[in-house]
Amino acid sequence: MVNTTQKHRTLSPEINNWIEQRTSSFIKNNEHVGNIVPTLKLIEANAFMFLTGKRYDPKAKNFIISIPETKTKIFNPGLMLGKLSYAYHIIQDIVAKQGHILFVGTNVDTIKDLIQERAVATNSFYVNKRWLGGTLTNFKTVSKSIKKLNDFTRLQTSEAWSKYNKKEQLEISKKIEKLNKFIGGIKNVGSAGSRISVRNSIDALVVTDYKREHNAIAEAKQLNIPIISLCNSNTSAADARIAIPCNTNSTQTVWLLTNVLFDAVASAQGKDTVIINKSAAEIVLPKQVIKTDVKIINHKKNTRTF
Repeated sequence: MVNTTQKHRTLSPEINNWIEQRTSSFIKNNEHVGNIVPTLKLIEANAFMFLTGKRYDPKAKNFIISIPETKTKIFNPGLMLGKLSYAYHIIQDIVAKQGHILFVGTNVDTIKDLIQERAVATNSFYVNKRWLGGTLTNFKTVSKSIKKLNDFTRLQTSEAWSKYNKKEQLEISKKIEKLNKFIGGIKNVGSAGSRISVRNSIDALVVTDYKREHNAIAEAKQLNIPIISLCNSNTSAADARIAIPCNTNSTQTVWLLTNVLFDAVASAQGKDTVIINKSAAEIVLPKQVIKTDVKIINHKKNTRTF
């Protein structure tokens, strides 16, 4: 599947106004939610648009709402904000109690880079290249690679490093680079190398696309690790403790909401946040990356594509 940067359609002013009124009313009646993310940025990111046609899962109907005046269907703004706020506070509570979150996002480069950058900044676990089968459920095997990575890394900074010739140093450096690419973000998980130690090391799994990261979700489910997931209308996200409905085919939406979840970690650590407490003008979204074969609702005809 080819990804390409495109100009994406925006909603009509009438629909935008309806969304703003709906979210304002929801926040007013649910003070615990707070203004967790500017509604204008959600609209700009096309967060409320969803997949239709063959990729639509009928079980996802609970995520959708119809605007009475136009009969246009979008993701329910109140549900989106409510779930996002719930996830934010759950993560904040976990981190405040010295718990750890594993973030998984292996989609476009913009999201991969975001996952790594913010996970490193907040001391969170992460996987952003490819989910290796058995990463959690067969951690005893994975831990052998982690030990090799840690041994090589220590070697590089030790006095013994100078005893290797340039060719040997280059070979070891390449091995470190390759290992870091796939397991660098989980090298501090489960020092004992067992399923029990993994379960005790990870308090929640956060994924940027429920459908795409189904392997990670399946393994977390086996270990009873709570799952927080962004999800489109192509799934009911039945195994997620918290399913946040949104347009996961929009890079801007995923970037925006994933940053909110990282902000929960950062705020619990007393660090600077990226989205929380920022105005719409202060938040600059990345370039939109849209999958060329994705069909999303057309808000003029209430049917097809972008």
